[in-house]
Amino acid sequence: MKSSNAFARRDRVSGSLRREMARLVQEEFRDPRAGLITVLEVDLSPNLADACVFVSVFPEAQADQTLLVLNRAAGFFRSQLAKTLRRLRIMPKIRFAYDDSLLKGQRIEDLLTGLPASSETTS
Repeated sequence: MKSSNAFARRDRVSGSLRREMARLVQEEFRDPRAGLITVLEVDLSPNLADACVFVSVFPEAQADQTLLVLNRAAGFFRSQLAKTLRRLRIMPKIRFAYDDSLLKGQRIEDLLTGLPASSETTS
């Protein structure tokens, strides 16, 4: 039963980190080199010591530069999270990663809409 409790706790902490990280990125993080950032998901290690924050960036051409800026500001985010999420004994180390699944989904949708409609015949 301990593993299911640990999994539930990890999900709760991950959700809290995602919500607070999204707020920080939107309201407190200002860097002209970064594009428009959306926090999509936070993946925590089993021991809650490391967090990988998946983000999407618009425009896509600024994704590499934005990730560089975000990862350099990881200490800022970690300290801000520690101030607001006080119930965590140890604040996870933050690492940012680009998630291009939204872009891939859009490309697939564009390809599918470009296909000719198949006519169904009834027998």
